Amino acid sequence: MVRWGVLLSRSAVVLATAGVALGAAYSVTPITPPSGLTSVQMYGINNSGQVAGYGMSNASGGWTLAFIGSAAGSTLIPLPATWFASYAYGINNAGQVAGYGMEPGYVGFPGYVGFTATLSGITAIPVPSGLSYVFGIGISNSGLVAGDGNNGTVFWAFRVLGGLKA
Repeated sequence: MVRWGVLLSRSAVVLATAGVALGAAYSVTPITPPSGLTSVQMYGINNSGQVAGYGMSNASGGWTLAFIGSAAGSTLIPLPATWFASYAYGINNAGQVAGYGMEPGYVGFPGYVGFTATLSGITAIPVPSGLSYVFGIGISNSGLVAGDGNNGTVFWAFRVLGGLKA
């Protein structure tokens, strides 16, 4: 059995694997984030070793941008034209990501929009009646998204039925 972990540094995200037995040797593979990102954070990993995360971009005025990375390289997830920030948290085995973004003037809690995404772009999660916003946190291999939202007072868990179709 192999255990996976993601280690963070200022210049690269590192993927580490190790056997379960005590004294097992570790293998460390650097994952370099897209150029121009700092303060990189990773939250999701799939069976292929792809990771989902985000980092701060000085080019975007200090806002964060989501990306998908692997040992072969990392790529920013393209933002919709009106968005200025994005955060990726979960990634499934098809490379589909769950997260949230920020858009000025969006109806809801200060512009937060939950999303599903691929390297082709972002699809916003419709905000259910009674909630002000939703955050996509995890995504299953069939594209079902789990996350949380808020109605202005209380946080609520949610699940998007139907999922993202590749």
